[in-house]
Amino acid sequence: MSENEERKIVRSFGSRVVFYTLTNILLVAFGWLAGWWLKGHSFIAWGQSNYFSDSFRLFYLAYLLIEAIVDFSLSPRWIRPMDEVPHEWLHWRARMWETVLVVSVFSDCMGLLPVSLSGGARWAGVGFLAAGLLLYAKSSSDRREFLRRSAGKPFPVNGVFGVIRSPETLSHLITAVGTALVFNAWAGVFCALITLGILVGYVSAQDRMMQEKYGNPWTAYKERVNRWVPFLF
Repeated sequence: MSENEERKIVRSFGSRVVFYTLTNILLVAFGWLAGWWLKGHSFIAWGQSNYFSDSFRLFYLAYLLIEAIVDFSLSPRWIRPMDEVPHEWLHWRARMWETVLVVSVFSDCMGLLPVSLSGGARWAGVGFLAAGLLLYAKSSSDRREFLRRSAGKPFPVNGVFGVIRSPETLSHLITAVGTALVFNAWAGVFCALITLGILVGYVSAQDRMMQEKYGNPWTAYKERVNRWVPFLF
């Protein structure tokens, strides 16, 4: 590996791991500090709502770093074709992810509408986050392998793509639900349901774009592989 390639990898690591992780941690901090401020922004209020007093909240910070490293390690290090990513839906998808995160953290700080009075919801959230990360890792790895060995094929159809379409988008939804549950927030779950509607619109628009570009091959793929849930949706 040349020195120039090593520098590119370092810069990519900095932008896709360090920056991504810090950005999400700042969103967590914003949601938590907003709750602390409304509770009186005093030392007493901080003692009653110390973010670091709960192991699930600490786990989430570690999860953000792990997710970024997985993305850097497994996903393609180049921009995917724009015609596969409807920009307006991509914008709303990103905004809803931020909304789910901030609302969930804020609700946890304020103690508003907890899903469970025990740790059951938070443990379920850990499970959802793990499932979403595994699905994303698998789909990213399969897409990267396809781009390396595509041999003129227009889109990936093997691996997880042979079971469901748009697996990365499904992983996004699973992660949103997991985030809401880790912070034990019904408000976050509600935002995740809104996210579901946006993601359905996203994959529908993506289907139309792929249909316009690839025609019959995409039609045959749609007939063979369903979105998200095999044999159902």
